Amino acid sequence: MTRTPFPAVSLIDVEDEAGGQFSALREITPLFDRQPYGDWCALFRAECEKEFGEDWKGAGFVSCPAPQVADVRKRLEDATSRANHKFADFLDRAAANQPKEVAELRELEGINSASTDGGAYRCGSF
Repeated sequence: MTRTPFPAVSLIDVEDEAGGQFSALREITPLFDRQPYGDWCALFRAECEKEFGEDWKGAGFVSCPAPQVADVRKRLEDATSRANHKFADFLDRAAANQPKEVAELRELEGINSASTDGGAYRCGSF
């Protein structure tokens, strides 16, 4: 259970692009309410690898047929939620050894969350 609040990252949209030439597949890229912290992105990526298997591409998108786009979006929302919980748990465990650093990180994430400009952000490095 998280002892101190962590401002959750939100999936606000997906970018839906046509796959490669002559492909019937779509490339669905998650877009977030703010630039997620790097460690959060690693947890999100791990959740997506579990959720989508080989359909999750290392460049940070899901490959799927057009009729599955809505389902993929829902599953990305679920992966976002799981990553938020795992990151909050990670911070709680880290706080046992580095309470000051974790408190600073939570404060910075709160500022980051409060100061978003309404843009849509990808995870920095996949």
